[in-house]
Amino acid sequence: MSKIYFRYMKKLLSSTIQMIIILFMFCGKAESSQEYVRLKAGIHFDSEVSGGQYSLEELAHIIGKSNLDVAIITDHDNMEVRYGFAFFRKAFQFPVLRNSVHTYGFENYFNKIDDLNKFFPNVEIIPGIEAVPYYSWEGNPITGNLVLKNWHRHLLVFGLQKIEDYKNLPSLKNGFPTNPIPRASIIKKLPYYTTLLLLLIFGLLSMALIVKKGKITLLTVLCPVMALYVLFVEFPYLPWMISPYHSNSDTDAFQCLIDYVHERKGLVYWAHPEATYTQDFPIPLIQKTILLTTDPYSYLVYQTKNHSGFAGFWEGMKSLGKPGGLWDLALTEYCKGLRPVAPYVIGELDFEETNDLKLINETNTFLFCQGKSREAIFEAMRQGRMYTTRNFLGEKLVIEEFRAYNLATESSAFIGETLKSGNTPIAIHIKIRATGPVHNQKFTLWRNDIPIKQLLVNGSVEEWIVDENHPNDEKFYYKFYGGDDWITLVTNPIFVEPQ
Repeated sequence: MSKIYFRYMKKLLSSTIQMIIILFMFCGKAESSQEYVRLKAGIHFDSEVSGGQYSLEELAHIIGKSNLDVAIITDHDNMEVRYGFAFFRKAFQFPVLRNSVHTYGFENYFNKIDDLNKFFPNVEIIPGIEAVPYYSWEGNPITGNLVLKNWHRHLLVFGLQKIEDYKNLPSLKNGFPTNPIPRASIIKKLPYYTTLLLLLIFGLLSMALIVKKGKITLLTVLCPVMALYVLFVEFPYLPWMISPYHSNSDTDAFQCLIDYVHERKGLVYWAHPEATYTQDFPIPLIQKTILLTTDPYSYLVYQTKNHSGFAGFWEGMKSLGKPGGLWDLALTEYCKGLRPVAPYVIGELDFEETNDLKLINETNTFLFCQGKSREAIFEAMRQGRMYTTRNFLGEKLVIEEFRAYNLATESSAFIGETLKSGNTPIAIHIKIRATGPVHNQKFTLWRNDIPIKQLLVNGSVEEWIVDENHPNDEKFYYKFYGGDDWITLVTNPIFVEPQ
């Protein structure tokens, strides 16, 4: 009898909650995302400035004729690699240089995009950078097995206030801030110091020979000149804290750039973190060609902090962004106060070489902004008020509402926002509008890495979902995914924390 009574009371409580939700809906209590302007963004366009197919002018015209509201152009800041021979890495090195914003001119690049933006009032065209801060070398050119590692580990940077800030982004080209050198590192470089000392002594002896005999030969001139050149270039004669010849420098290098952008109130996202890349690369005077390889770097997204997030599409949802992946681990750390900044997901278009201009809608990020200005766009991205789609899903379905409610206080939180909650159940309102034919699209609501509810969408849908079993004493979050093994839509979290 007690079990029947318990089931009856539970059913009655659930019915009461549903009635409260209905009152919300019909009495106008429910808030709406209409307080924001929903903008469709294409992020990461490359022009011929750094290897794309189109000039900046052509790219602007393509963007202007599209149905985008926002377009962020991010050409490579530099496309230069250098290999230096031991022991004098700086003095004797071979560069390979390709087109980039650096060769085009930072002022020319940013001013050109700002000027083009004035001609297309329907879309906000924003200049940015695809930063290439670090790479590493493996092998040896003498043995013919030299490999350029991880040159395609990139970060998308935009939202900085000054062109000079982009020009000085930390990199192997621009240099990194110096840190105290451990004594062990200096000891390891004793062979270098010994060689440097011998070169200096040999140069001084050559000069003394000139003074004593009054006879100048090619050798007596070349030695002191080489000694002075090496002494000048190699200063301050200390080991590099971030070195392309030691691959364990990668986390420090990327964290340095992230902190630089974060301190200047910019936005910085990891680009294509799960992509692999292999190519033969010409290096004159060293080898005919070398192998250029880039391994997936999801671990760097997790290991680094203070970045704005990562590109989930196309190369970020195999493991990193899937429920239970490293993104969830990072968000959990943020909820526990172990991370100062929550990492958010964006869609990365990577539009550079195509004759099919429809691909401009293949991967998009949808922003909920308080206006259409750059400041409003950047603010929405900082707050995580956005979701992203791929496989043209954004052309078929629109998320109009994804909001969590505290039923006791009638307060609510939208995507990227935080809801204060007590011991009462939380109601989640999901509203999806179909703009075209849709068949059997599977969607799942997740609390952290726990699935709460599955929906099968065949058109427009509106759902209220009640979560009665959420944690009461810790911060957590909700996310909404489209797809199953092949994820085609993901929202950023709605956070919930105890009152």
